[in-house]
Amino acid sequence: MLTDNKITLRALEPKDIDFLYKWENDPYVWKVSNTLTPYSRYVLEQYVMNSHLDIYTTKQLRLIIELDLSSGSPEPGKPIGCVDLFDFDPQHKRAGVGILIADKTERGNGH
Repeated sequence: MLTDNKITLRALEPKDIDFLYKWENDPYVWKVSNTLTPYSRYVLEQYVMNSHLDIYTTKQLRLIIELDLSSGSPEPGKPIGCVDLFDFDPQHKRAGVGILIADKTERGNGH
């Protein structure tokens, strides 16, 4: 877990399925993620259940962005988005990076 005084980045957990389902099936998000079809809840459950696998195996890593418990936020611990590393290539030491602030009320707040 990585944290500062505003947000925490943490690993995926089974409790994340509901908001991942909402985020991954939002057409607004599709515009920036190259997604063309909806994700089923089953596919997302399998993704979360396999998220413990090493980045060297899956070539990707997703961390949940949530409001830090010590931030003074009215909703500490609330998930607001995610950070993705994708197309990880250890030989050439590179990866794609995606950052999504899915909670529209949290966009533009300096996260």
